[in-house]
Amino acid sequence: MGGIVAGIPAFLSPSYNEYAASMTPALNPNPWFIRKWETTFNCSSRDISCSVNHSAVNISGYDSYVYADVVYDTVLTFAQAIQRLIGQNCPEKTGNDVRSCITGREMKEVIQNSSFYSPTGLIEFDDQGNRFSTIDFEQVLPRPQGEGFELVKVGVYDARTATITVEKNISFAYSNFEYVRADGIPESVCSYPCGPMEYTIRREPGCCWDCRTCRSNEILVDGFTGCRGCPRYTWPDATVGAAWWNGCTVV
Repeated sequence: MGGIVAGIPAFLSPSYNEYAASMTPALNPNPWFIRKWETTFNCSSRDISCSVNHSAVNISGYDSYVYADVVYDTVLTFAQAIQRLIGQNCPEKTGNDVRSCITGREMKEVIQNSSFYSPTGLIEFDDQGNRFSTIDFEQVLPRPQGEGFELVKVGVYDARTATITVEKNISFAYSNFEYVRADGIPESVCSYPCGPMEYTIRREPGCCWDCRTCRSNEILVDGFTGCRGCPRYTWPDATVGAAWWNGCTVV
């Protein structure tokens, strides 16, 4: 309890949700949608009652469209850029003829210089092409009713102003932590050093690793990232130095 998570905010789109809820096999010919519909409701899309008597809101995963606004803003950004380029380069052209007057380089430049408002707010990009956006910080807290946990927004980071706004006081309760210091605060450590006869296996992020033990007849090699068996008639020598088990001695 008390952990902090960060993520882009999700803006619910009533119009999109209304559109998604109205989808039926008759209105959406996508074969994957039709297959999901028929599997969920155990009916054939060729039967009109299969569409009339059921609703998309009852399909599993329907309520996971909380980030539809991200897709909406992406499509809108490209649409705005295309519209500007057509008006600038070839306002008289339509359809496939438009392709000849729009290049990828021009599209990139126009998108990076975009500045317009969408239903979710102002859309702009920095010099590297990253969108100026906000990041919500949420804390895992127990529900007021005492059943389970919930995410409560405690702060917002604004990339445009490089500032963090705290919206709620943060509190922590540490429990079930494997490594806790004497003062009761968990250590921020991804991985601890490996022990004698153990080598490291890197994982993501790069500062973390797992430890594995070499066999009894092996020594550590390649900067403690692997093991190698000792030659015949030799055995690992634990007295070679502080590095432990990095040399072989004659039996």
